[in-house]
Amino acid sequence: MDENPFPDLFTHDVSIMDMAKQRVTCPDCGRKRMYFCYSCRMYVNNLQTVMPKVELPVQVHIIKHTKELDSKSTAVHAALLAPTHCHIYSYPDIPEYNSTSVSKRLFKFLLIDSNFRLSRIKN
Repeated sequence: MDENPFPDLFTHDVSIMDMAKQRVTCPDCGRKRMYFCYSCRMYVNNLQTVMPKVELPVQVHIIKHTKELDSKSTAVHAALLAPTHCHIYSYPDIPEYNSTSVSKRLFKFLLIDSNFRLSRIKN
């Protein structure tokens, strides 16, 4: 197998994650976490100073099922990487989406069920 299967993909050095040697107490909620607090959606172990932040070309709204555990959700990763463009909501606590609020914008969404059996892009 080729040592680098993605030669055109630029990645950063991940040795920065070695800074976190053990779980530390989250300053907001007081729970022990290693790299980030999935409850507060913030980095711990001083990783916020070295982790990248990205600007997305769109606002992303992620609506989670109430039984989906924050500790298992990859939505938190999106919120950490793009905090000004990614918003996480738990159903039924979601913003109201109506035709007047999105009438002047292109509005698309991707719907995926919990088993990834049903997925569709809706206009």
